[in-house]
Amino acid sequence: MQQHRDGQDHGVGQGHGGGGHPAQGRQALQNPRGEQGHHADGDEQPRRGQRHGNTRHRTQGEGSVEPRARGSGRGRHGFKSKVWGKCPGARYRGHMTRGQAQEQPPEQERAPRSAAEAWMHRDTAPGERPVVLLLGFGGWEDAGGTVTSALALLAGLPGTRKVEATWAGAENQADDLHDLRVHRPTAVTGPDGVRRVRWPRLRLMRVDGVGETELLIASGPEPSHHWAGLAAELLAIAASEGATCAIKLAATSQEVPHTRPLPVWCSSEDPTVRGHLDADEPRRLGALGFSDVVAHTADAAGWPTLQLEVGVPSYVAGAPQPLATLRLLDAVATFADLTLDVRDLEEDAAAWRLGADRLAAADARIGALVESLEARTDAAALPEARAESIAREFERYLQRRPPVD
Repeated sequence: MQQHRDGQDHGVGQGHGGGGHPAQGRQALQNPRGEQGHHADGDEQPRRGQRHGNTRHRTQGEGSVEPRARGSGRGRHGFKSKVWGKCPGARYRGHMTRGQAQEQPPEQERAPRSAAEAWMHRDTAPGERPVVLLLGFGGWEDAGGTVTSALALLAGLPGTRKVEATWAGAENQADDLHDLRVHRPTAVTGPDGVRRVRWPRLRLMRVDGVGETELLIASGPEPSHHWAGLAAELLAIAASEGATCAIKLAATSQEVPHTRPLPVWCSSEDPTVRGHLDADEPRRLGALGFSDVVAHTADAAGWPTLQLEVGVPSYVAGAPQPLATLRLLDAVATFADLTLDVRDLEEDAAAWRLGADRLAAADARIGALVESLEARTDAAALPEARAESIAREFERYLQRRPPVD
């Protein structure tokens, strides 16, 4: 049975069951550790080890996750995680700050270049670190704020600096780029205790010294206007910063259970990238988001471009998603060859999972849905289901193959 991957809610949807959230389940999901959360769109970016509001933001590598998944089954291979936490494959651990050299194995023990390194280094001069453009915007394809949270954590790492941009000549971002009825300004209190208005705005941040890769992060509320001009300007600025490849991040509401590893789909328009990473060819038709437009523009310009999408359980899609954020960061760390300290989010993810368990136990409708999704996920992971998936893929390959003379 094929999963829905249209970014819309299915089943109960938006975290509300027939009888509503039980108090304990809702509280645990909205605030997993009983503390004040962090607003990811804020002006002040968190730093590694700094509290986000009153909550230290932790992530984990909860084991291998799949770069692709068909239906609700497992993908063909797992990530070799480069995040610190309970991750098989995280060989070099310990905190690394800006200016410190990452511990490396002896030269004779170094593994050959990975598939991730191969696709990123395609247009990079020998000896240079690749610069990867990460794309993710709040709103469309950001279920539970998963993408926003992941990029806020990355933008809060040491060694981050702001990259100036004119953003399609907009004199005032809030007025010219955003529909303020969609992304409303908010009243906040700054570190000085003064109340002020925070306007929606796009951000472009440069992060150096994260593993073997440097990051250029484009984030903020999804703009409402001037998409074509913004996409062209964003790529021009990224190129001037040395970026040669791009990764688009997404999180969509799916019919998947929180009790199984959340699926992560990996796709690319570029046949070479698909060959390196065993990724899918994008097949979704219909409405697109701004990050899709930027990724498509980058691909048309010859940039190696990758799309990573994590599935968020539909019955809790409206709540914060530390578990989905964790999975997305693990995928980014794998495909962008990063070394991240993600141990803090592990606690948030564990608390969130406990809250989701309580919700399913207290609400019969959600509990029945979870059991049904578990059965479907487990069935799709059986060998016979994998064989059917391979057969369907081979049929599609034969249909795309040109006729032989």
